[in-house]
Amino acid sequence: MKSVIDNIGDPLEVIRSAIIQSEREWDFDELSAAIFGIVCGWHEVLPAVAQKFGWSEEQIDRLTRLRARFVALCPLAGDD
Repeated sequence: MKSVIDNIGDPLEVIRSAIIQSEREWDFDELSAAIFGIVCGWHEVLPAVAQKFGWSEEQIDRLTRLRARFVALCPLAGDD
């Protein structure tokens, strides 16, 4: 029997695709918002998300650097 596991190629791409296709509200809690920010990027709404969770400029910069590291490991993430 074929499993979904048989179709997994790049594990980071699988994670990214699962997040993108999810109907979940990723700004529901701070951890989810951080995960979404790293994997998909908040782009133009980052200031609003940062304000919602009280993130400092230093924390926003760190999230941006983590996002850049993720994109370096998963190039398709740069298309988000």
